Amino acid sequence: MKSLWLAMAALVLLETGCAAGQLMGTATQPASTVANAPPAQPPAAQPPAAQPPAAQTPVAAPPQQPPPVQTPAADARAPQPEQGGGGLQQTTAYTTDPAKPTPIQGQVTCRVRAVVNGVAILDDELRQAAYGELQMANQLAEPERSARLKEIIRRELEKLIERELIMKEAQTIMEKKPTAWKKLQEFADKEFEKSMRAYKERLASQGVACDTEEKLKEVLMQQGLTIEGLKRQIERNFMAMEYMRHQIYPLVERIGHAEMKEYYDEHPGEFQLEDRVRWQDIFINASKYPNPAAARRFAEEIARAARMGDDFARLCDMYDDGDSRYRKGDGYGAKRGEIRPVEAEPYLFQMHEGDLGPIIEISTGYHVFRLVERQYPGLQPFDDKTQALIKRKLSGVIMEREYKRTLNEMKRRAVIQILDSEL
Repeated sequence: MKSLWLAMAALVLLETGCAAGQLMGTATQPASTVANAPPAQPPAAQPPAAQPPAAQTPVAAPPQQPPPVQTPAADARAPQPEQGGGGLQQTTAYTTDPAKPTPIQGQVTCRVRAVVNGVAILDDELRQAAYGELQMANQLAEPERSARLKEIIRRELEKLIERELIMKEAQTIMEKKPTAWKKLQEFADKEFEKSMRAYKERLASQGVACDTEEKLKEVLMQQGLTIEGLKRQIERNFMAMEYMRHQIYPLVERIGHAEMKEYYDEHPGEFQLEDRVRWQDIFINASKYPNPAAARRFAEEIARAARMGDDFARLCDMYDDGDSRYRKGDGYGAKRGEIRPVEAEPYLFQMHEGDLGPIIEISTGYHVFRLVERQYPGLQPFDDKTQALIKRKLSGVIMEREYKRTLNEMKRRAVIQILDSEL
């Protein structure tokens, strides 16, 4: 039966234009496994987390999003394998007689990299997802180039497999909620439109006009991409991430005061405060004045204005001859041993917030400085700021744990075929 099914699969693939001559491996080869889940992040419509494709011409990189992508050609579907449990299988299609297997011959029009629950993942969608990295890897010398290309392809294929697992689960669950599924598709379509608008704006800012679809296609083609491929990529990535967020977020919402206090008590090392200051500084360069005394008198006038209530940052922007103006008036350094000039450090760690220090003379001029904030060493209080920090930490832990657990469960139930003997 298995050989007969393989023959039927080959004929279907030929009818869709995908030559079975590309299906590599043998039916007797051991099963492979794809198991790494992507790092957990609160699934904001991302990005990705993924690098933009490297352009061959100086144009903006196309929009990217969470996990990788498929092209419209991936709508070709491989037949559903015989049900016998989850796991990865490698297979080769043969013609009719199982006793005399003969590989099918044909002209290759597309290459199937994997089949996930009957959904084909094609080579062109994988290469579009990783186009930028593949371009950079191709510039390396051997044997580093081959190793890097193989690593990129394996990683991107794994991401595509995981995305299709999520999409299959989402479709199955939401079959009973057609209105919700339609709404999710509409949001995904809007996400694509928003991404393309942003991409065109970046191109326009670089002097590349894409006022027609033909021009946009031409620019994308130079980067190994298509509008259809990007649309499928953006929409399916968005839908998969939104589904996972919807599944996991209720667990995050259960984090309450008790859980945050428990984490705070069990991890005191994470909430230790250092002795540090935030201060403002204005440097008066003595060489710009007739003599050092004149420079000091000007520094005293600035100090007097600051004591009278003038905004110190504004005074810095107007009169500073150093580099504080580039930091909006902030002085250089925050902890002991970092403060510059070093002459200011002993004063800063003795002053109260808002105090103006004495004018400090150095070889090249004078410093007028003010203490903005002092942080004393010790345990950070369990206040609203600390609780918000703990909730973010716990949310990240829960998101990562549940994302991996859910994906592993999907893989356990799935039939995943890797049709590439080199992976």
